[in-house]
Amino acid sequence: MEKISITKILTNTFVIPWENKKTYLHAISFPILILVLIWALWTAISPESLWLGWLFYVLYFVAFSYLAVVCHQLILIDNASPRQVLLLRFGKLFRFVFLMVIVYALVTIIEYLILTVYINSFNTTIHGELTEEALKQSQSRTQENLEVARYLAFVPCMYLFGRLCLVFPATALGYKTSLKWSWRATSDNHLRIFIIVGLFPWALESVQAVIYRIESTLIEQVLHSLLTFIIMALVVFSISLTYKELYRIETKSSNNGG
Repeated sequence: MEKISITKILTNTFVIPWENKKTYLHAISFPILILVLIWALWTAISPESLWLGWLFYVLYFVAFSYLAVVCHQLILIDNASPRQVLLLRFGKLFRFVFLMVIVYALVTIIEYLILTVYINSFNTTIHGELTEEALKQSQSRTQENLEVARYLAFVPCMYLFGRLCLVFPATALGYKTSLKWSWRATSDNHLRIFIIVGLFPWALESVQAVIYRIESTLIEQVLHSLLTFIIMALVVFSISLTYKELYRIETKSSNNGG
């Protein structure tokens, strides 16, 4: 069976939004504004209450899901208008959020297991007298092991996400699919999809990290958050285009077989 083209998908991830920049900016500006406002309130309040912190987290998660659905529809619906993609049915958004929770929970469990096994594989127990210097060295070794473990967890986590990610564009179009369906649909292109949904976002985030300053001004923080959400939108576009390309290949294969 024909394989998806990584170059084509990643190129169109930038080209299609640029060619339709007026429509795309109009459509994604509203959900991005919501995300920025939630982030700003979250940062300003810095809630110490557990329930208030979870409330902000849930609001952020739902707002991101809203942005993702809008981005998927912009790519997948021909000549979609901002009004058409912004007015979502509650049931569609709810199902999208539900699937997001499931997929990210699975990915988080895998990551947690890998981190736990890796950290526990190294002995960071302080031998001898418990001094402040010994404690700092132990904490430093634990932190270094944690960073290594996160890099090791990246590959299986993003591979799993890539195999399950097709449920998102399908759900954005209103189809009722399953994780099992996505796993089967990505079987012939799993490594290519890993590059698109794993390495591509990592490359974008690496570029963003280069221009980030720790002691940044408020304006810089806002611009940085906007850039973060734009990167999120680009990643969603790439998943949409992957789904679209797989659908084209499957349709072509079915027609040839018939």
